[in-house]
Amino acid sequence: MNRAESHAIKFCLIAAAVACLLNSCQGEVKPKSVYASLKFVNLSSDSIAFCYISRTNEMNWGDDCLGSKTVKPGESKLLNGIAPGMYNIKVETLDRAKYSEYPGGAEFHAGETLIWNVTKLIKY
Repeated sequence: MNRAESHAIKFCLIAAAVACLLNSCQGEVKPKSVYASLKFVNLSSDSIAFCYISRTNEMNWGDDCLGSKTVKPGESKLLNGIAPGMYNIKVETLDRAKYSEYPGGAEFHAGETLIWNVTKLIKY
């Protein structure tokens, strides 16, 4: 085998490997998001009307993440665009009589979704 044939074989092998990799990705290479998401699943018997997410070093809860939406028992809600880091999370009923907080603070990582199963809301 001469030098030209050797280069041609190497080129074909590399092209085949690249094609195989692209095929395993089904032609799509998606960049990892720089943000995280929260999906909370309402497994309680109460409707959730408010959700607050604040960094653990913040003194205030900030704005409600649900707006006019209500998450009924058995439903879930996906919240996107959360910067990575440690957060406190709280949900409340419409009359603000009951709440639940994510235990111990939640750590969000870029490109990942944290799932919180809200099983019980307690009275204030």
